Amino acid sequence: MQKKTLYLILGILSAAAIAVFAQSGNQRSAATAVKPDYAQAGLKQAGAALTRKSPDQYNAMMAELSTNMKSWGSLHPDDQRIALAAVIQLLAQQGNGKISQTPAYYADWINQTLLTNKEVLAMPLDRVLVIHAVMDYDFDNGKDKDLLAQEILGPSMYEANKARRQKLGLPAEEVKP
Repeated sequence: MQKKTLYLILGILSAAAIAVFAQSGNQRSAATAVKPDYAQAGLKQAGAALTRKSPDQYNAMMAELSTNMKSWGSLHPDDQRIALAAVIQLLAQQGNGKISQTPAYYADWINQTLLTNKEVLAMPLDRVLVIHAVMDYDFDNGKDKDLLAQEILGPSMYEANKARRQKLGLPAEEVKP
């Protein structure tokens, strides 16, 4: 399967999962909520040092991304990765969950999702990231990953995600030790 086709499938599936999640009326649970306290996470200076932005610009970017992703497309790819790294680090520091894949991996996936679903722009970055990580079985908050995927994605998107994973040659469900 060509890479472009694969990205289109990923974008459609993740867009559908995000739409289902948004329409279900689910509020962010304590397990997936990220409080945008980047200074507490030690990211205020670290993130600003890595980005082309001043510390104030960096904090404004992160504050906006914690409410919606409308500015995502205008961000330099480095800033997208830095923002994702900050959210991944904050999730881990707050004990809300661990994500193992790289920020670059999720930046690419989110950018592909936005090609097919602009509704994602209205969602906060942390929610979009968690949905993508759950779809990839990369979100570890101590819960069974299959049950978490069913809870976040809903029954129909859970099955569609299993089919997507099988097409990619990945296990359709969590591989348990």
